[in-house]
Amino acid sequence: MFIDATDQRRSAFTLVEIVVALGLCSFVMIALLGLLQVSLQTHRESSEESLVLDVSDWILRDIRQGAKPEEEAEGSGENEGQPTNPVSRIFEIPLAAGGNREFFIGETGNPLPETNQDARFRVQTEISADERRVHLAFFTRQRSNLVPLLEIVANVGKP
Repeated sequence: MFIDATDQRRSAFTLVEIVVALGLCSFVMIALLGLLQVSLQTHRESSEESLVLDVSDWILRDIRQGAKPEEEAEGSGENEGQPTNPVSRIFEIPLAAGGNREFFIGETGNPLPETNQDARFRVQTEISADERRVHLAFFTRQRSNLVPLLEIVANVGKP
């Protein structure tokens, strides 16, 4: 038995098929890397907004709890038992009408000393003239200081 050399075929990919397959794989990999970048940016933004909402909830609770006990006046008359210069317990936000305060928040949501360069957020608060609403504005390092990341206006009411 003789084997004819012309009948013998080898199964292999040609150079053109390999080049086309590598081109398709590289195109898919580039598209996936682009989606990964978008996904990471979205995750960063959502975690930042989540922290801002948590901190704003803590601030509003702090304002609703009222003044620090040591700030309460022990005088007599109509102001007896009323705070003289009421500030909130944790964030020390002035609770009187028109009270404004700017402070800084760290990576974990804790208040930091003034003008801290390691702060994640800068927060501005303003109590309305009728002391029933509070305006919160959150600014970040990455964004312009002129445009806040998030603004919240909430009713705090009077007890």
